[in-house]
Amino acid sequence: MARKSTSAAFTRAAKTPRGRTERDVRGLLVRVNDVGYRALRQLALDEDTTLQSLAIEALNDLLKKRGAKPVVTNPLREATDARRRR
Repeated sequence: MARKSTSAAFTRAAKTPRGRTERDVRGLLVRVNDVGYRALRQLALDEDTTLQSLAIEALNDLLKKRGAKPVVTNPLREATDARRRR
């Protein structure tokens, strides 16, 4: 089967209000048990951070552990940082 030169997803990748394309950011849903969620939420509160930031840190640690470059970034933080620089 021949590959198309442009995919439907690529043609839908219109610019978002923040200047990123839809393809720049992907969502990830993780299900955990209630006790684990409470422990993570408490850790985030204790460290004055978010569950999102804890997840980014954990994913980068996993990449490092497996010998890959830690490249996961927090798009929410990048957007906030960009607004502060203006």
